[in-house]
Amino acid sequence: MKKGWIVLIVLTLGLSCRPGRNDEGFSGNSGTFKDLRDGQEYQWIRVGDQIWMAENLRYDCGHLVTRDEEWKGLTPEAKACCWPNNDNTMDNYGMLYTYAAALEACPAGWHLPTDEEWAGLVKFVEKDGHKGQVATALKSAESWAWESYEGENGEEGGNGDDDYGFNALPAGCRYSSNGSFQDLGYLAYWWTATPDGEGAAMARVMANNPEEIRGLERDIYDRTRGLSVRCIKDAPDQTK
Repeated sequence: MKKGWIVLIVLTLGLSCRPGRNDEGFSGNSGTFKDLRDGQEYQWIRVGDQIWMAENLRYDCGHLVTRDEEWKGLTPEAKACCWPNNDNTMDNYGMLYTYAAALEACPAGWHLPTDEEWAGLVKFVEKDGHKGQVATALKSAESWAWESYEGENGEEGGNGDDDYGFNALPAGCRYSSNGSFQDLGYLAYWWTATPDGEGAAMARVMANNPEEIRGLERDIYDRTRGLSVRCIKDAPDQTK
């Protein structure tokens, strides 16, 4: 009998001490957590069986580039970041990262989502009653530019419904060709962890115009373009 209890205790300890597992603080459908690297707090949400940050990442990658000429000269391996329009008061939009920086930017226990993981998010939202309107369901209820046009169903561009608390914001991007900032208020771009050849990688894009982009469209960009980062929780932690 004593031997049986010993075996049970050992098994229990082994399961509770598996490396990388940390479910504490991530029960339920939403909450906050602190990035121990810089002390910043982030909102998180559960969408289906995935746990996502409900904010764009604001972590300083260690190579802040403000000058357009310097950004223009970056190589595909460069790890660089910046604030949208070089304005650090716009921290609600998060920082923009090169692909190499984005791959390493998420805190421990989180990672840059693959294109497949983004596809999982889209699939869940579509099945949850938002077929053809994924962008509207995930976009924030403010900060998107309002277009003066009328769509086929009478809808206009601009803000979304934010049905899941994903809070997608249009931080725009930074061009690799000349280092200029574009699309703030109009487009949201997020890196995926999925490469495309040696100098490019896949990204997901969302627009203020529902006639132009109704969901999280897939696109490919040079790795030196500055895009937003939205982290996803490592799979072992995505349990209720």
